[in-house]
Amino acid sequence: MPSKGTALLTGAGFTHNFGAPLANDLWSAIVGHPRVQNSPQLRAALLSDFDFEAVYEQVLASDLSQDEKDSLGCAVEDAFEYVDKTVREWGFRRDAPHPVNVYKVQELINSFAGTTARPGFFFTLNQDLFVERHYYNGTRPKLPGIKTRREWFGTGFNRQLGAEDYDTLPDGETLDARGELLDGSTFYYLKLHGSYNWRSADGTRRMVIGQGKTDQIETEALLARYFAVFEEVLAEEDGRLLIIGYGFRDQHVNRVLADAVQESGLRVFIITPETPASLHDRLGSTESGRAIWSGLGGYYPWALAQMFPADQSVTAEWRMVQNQCLE
Repeated sequence: MPSKGTALLTGAGFTHNFGAPLANDLWSAIVGHPRVQNSPQLRAALLSDFDFEAVYEQVLASDLSQDEKDSLGCAVEDAFEYVDKTVREWGFRRDAPHPVNVYKVQELINSFAGTTARPGFFFTLNQDLFVERHYYNGTRPKLPGIKTRREWFGTGFNRQLGAEDYDTLPDGETLDARGELLDGSTFYYLKLHGSYNWRSADGTRRMVIGQGKTDQIETEALLARYFAVFEEVLAEEDGRLLIIGYGFRDQHVNRVLADAVQESGLRVFIITPETPASLHDRLGSTESGRAIWSGLGGYYPWALAQMFPADQSVTAEWRMVQNQCLE
């Protein structure tokens, strides 16, 4: 089934526009956690490496005690609760610390909705619940394989998660019995790295973090199928992909982007506060990065607050994105 032809991909920088912490901020939350501070080994590992995802993977693969591994897992879980608290307490007010016009953000997201014949796709690498909590004007997206809660994508989902808000992911056999993952909806929301409120069948958290992300995706049936859809959609001829807040640090994602640019003519449009020269130099250090840059269709070096200001005006920046990428 062909897609709409223009898809959306978001990374951590997208939610950072609304005050959510980036990886460095999560490191700070984790290193100060009481259970980490009570473990000399965990403290030493985090004090020597600011990439908490790398530390997390190393600890899980180490011969540290299960109690120490559980301590780090608890600290990571609490850090993501901190992210969710930030997300659920965010509100659009002109005097707020992050006064992005959420109604225009919703308009942006809704522009990626398609039809039953050519559905739209919103891919994200984020595990937070910003979209579930703050996208409520527009076509309601479908999370394939997940039982969508009534509250999601509505105006009232601003409470702390309860037990009923956690989903256990289906295994491969269950997915096979259900048939096609995509069910004829017009708009799909695929969380490629899992979600804060997802659990595997064995009860463990289902967030893809660390350096071995490809292996983690392949061992979780639903995420493996999500990633296959990501590859298929981007491989369509002459497609367009708008990227917001992705730092291009995941090689398995970069590989898909590069292949789509080189083999299918994908055009990449990027919204990020990072300067073009900075991103160009960083991407230039890898083969995938150079290929991605060669597919650039538009570059918009600003935060969402500049494109969607609190006064709710229609900006030249928003018109530029619409004219160059979305029309």
